[in-house]
Amino acid sequence: MCKDALTRLAKAYLGLSAAKKDALDLSAQDVRDERMCAAGQDNDLVAFWASLRCWERAGLNALRRVHVRGGAA
Repeated sequence: MCKDALTRLAKAYLGLSAAKKDALDLSAQDVRDERMCAAGQDNDLVAFWASLRCWERAGLNALRRVHVRGGAA
């Protein structure tokens, strides 16, 4: 699942122009990243997968926002 999530994000990222890549803000993923780490440390697979899905969604939403805005800040 991790590989699939990273692949989807990478494909979306590759479609961005340099200006849009510079404008991209993935900070919304930070909380999700922390939750994934905590779930992994707790060996809580269900919480890890849920956090991974939220992390991916946050990244894809950020990519969509920068795409719609056209790279404007």
